[in-house]
Amino acid sequence: MLAFLLTLAFITAGGARNADARLSGGFIQYKSEMLSQMDKAKWKSTLKAMREVKLDTIILQFHQYGGTKFIPEGTAGVDATKIILDYAKDNGMQVFVGLKYDTRWYGNWKDQKYLEEVAAENKKLAKQLWERYGKSRAFAGWYVPQEMWNEDYTPQELEQLGKYFRDVGDECRRLAPGKPVAVSPYFNPGFGFLGADAFGQRYAQFLKFAGLNIVMLQDSVGARKIAPEEFEDKVLPYYSALQAAAQQNGAELWGNAESYEIVPNQPDENKFQPTDICRVAKQINAGAPFVKKLVTFDFFHYMNPYGFTYEDANYRDRQRRLYEGYKSQFALN
Repeated sequence: MLAFLLTLAFITAGGARNADARLSGGFIQYKSEMLSQMDKAKWKSTLKAMREVKLDTIILQFHQYGGTKFIPEGTAGVDATKIILDYAKDNGMQVFVGLKYDTRWYGNWKDQKYLEEVAAENKKLAKQLWERYGKSRAFAGWYVPQEMWNEDYTPQELEQLGKYFRDVGDECRRLAPGKPVAVSPYFNPGFGFLGADAFGQRYAQFLKFAGLNIVMLQDSVGARKIAPEEFEDKVLPYYSALQAAAQQNGAELWGNAESYEIVPNQPDENKFQPTDICRVAKQINAGAPFVKKLVTFDFFHYMNPYGFTYEDANYRDRQRRLYEGYKSQFALN
């Protein structure tokens, strides 16, 4: 508790940035238009931009979204994952390979038959991914895209969800012994959801069943519109609680800093836009004392200085400014 209070005092006093506090990696969320518009040269430019700001970890969030797969049939089409793995192998980077994002998750996670169905689909996809990409030295681990949050889970629900993640994770580790399995839960600090301590206790119980290796806690700053002056009350307690839950169960805690903000009065596709470096810097400073690594969601859509796939000049400018601001503050020293 004393260490936590000292951390709070340091951050809220606006202390200087810890020299070791920075992003280690970023998510890439595939979308259909990316795979049709992105050729090998554009992917290499994006990956080079990541490396230039010292990001060495790439998390490919999923390879299937609902019924859409992001794996080319045979040898036809651009194989983005192969391009990413090849570049990572040649440039000292590591890649976590994501499984299936099932769009029915939030309405069905309590249903045991549903969990068994999604587990079977994820295990089948994991086998396909390992057969296609497993020989790459850059294949560092797995990412299971189903998310948990600070729901008031019952003990039975925690056990049932834990068994789902254990089932999928065990198959991933059977295919690739020694490769860790990661997830990224989030929290809502608003009314009607568990507070940090209760969430930490529930998540510790869940991890006993789930057997996960890495937990990347989303800081929820972008999704929940949390201002920097609210970090002390609404963000840091969750980091502290999940740090304890992970330590109790032999898992690594990473931080997942959201690099977007919700901008009102925008078309749906532009409602989520890149935030500014001032806020991201404070997110990094806040999360760093609690975690082994910090990554961001997601690099491609919010920090890519090339603005690939976006026609809106203002949006591309926001991406570039966030990238250049991060480079200046965190990667040039």
